[in-house]
This record gives sequence, C-alpha cells and structure tokens, in this order.
Amino acid sequence: MTSRRCASSMRVDTSARPSAVFVAVPGAGALLAAAGIPRARRELQPHVTVLWPFLPARRLDRAALDRLAGALASRRAFRASFSTIGHFPGVVYLAPDDPAPFVALTEAVAAAWPEHPPYEGAYDEVVPHLTIGGGEVDERRLRDLLPLTADVDAVSVGVQRRFFGWRTVTRVPLSAS
Repeated sequence: MTSRRCASSMRVDTSARPSAVFVAVPGAGALLAAAGIPRARRELQPHVTVLWPFLPARRLDRAALDRLAGALASRRAFRASFSTIGHFPGVVYLAPDDPAPFVALTEAVAAAWPEHPPYEGAYDEVVPHLTIGGGEVDERRLRDLLPLTADVDAVSVGVQRRFFGWRTVTRVPLSAS
C-alpha cells in the first residue's frame, strides 16, 4: 500500500480564519459562465462542500494535512453527474445524481475530526450540493446545459481570505478507481 501525502504549493495562512474541505468540480465554472452566472458572485471555485467549518487556518499544519490524507486513504476517485436543480432558502444549487460518494467523503473527514461536525451540527442530514447562486439564476437557461459530468479525483482544503473569497491551500488525491 502506498502512502499518500497531500501536495501543498502554498504557504498556509497562520490566522484564525476558518478553512473548509471541498471537492472542486471540473467543468462547473464553464457551465456557470455559459448559464450567465458571473464569477464575481462566487467566492470559491464551483465545488461540493465536504466539511465546513474545518480547522482554523493556523492549525493546518503538516500533521493535520497528513491526517486528512489518512482519513481519505480508502476513498476512490469517481465520476459525478449533476442533472437536477435544487433549492435551499435563498440558494439555487445542482444536486449530484448519486450523492453517496460525497456523503462518504464527509463521513470519513467528520469521523477523523468529530469536534468539527458538518455545518457545526446545524443539520440532521448533510445534503451534497454545488451552490450556483441565489434567486437571480436563470434556471431554464441552466437546465438546458445539464447534465454536468465531472471526474472527481481529489479533495481540496481552502482558507477564507481576509476580505473576500477563499484560496485553495492543498489537494488530497483520491485513490485511482
């Protein structure tokens, strides 16, 4: 069995700002642009959240990132499709056709950090979703562009910037299928 380490090309912020574990969804940015959803409305690249809030940025050291890689070691890369538009209050999102692989990622990371439950324990059930905007989304235009299909081969960790948005600090590869 090969040991997997996460590759970080950026220095981790040493502040108390929160971090998040997420899956970047390849191709989603192009789909949202084609649907007329401006990039400026999105703080982080199109993604499905795995665990938020995660550790404060100052705690994202090599040991924590290796622990994350260990928690995800048995998780395999997968193909995800999004063909359904869903809604939360004030939010429009794309729902994965099969949420199970995303739920498994959340369960694996949350089990390794039980002191950091998803969404601070606010919800009984985590609903994997790719947030695309608020009520201003032209859903008919978006629906015409679906489905979105993407190969998911890594989980990322992002840190909230001081003024706006997030930056990705590392990616943890998932096992080859």
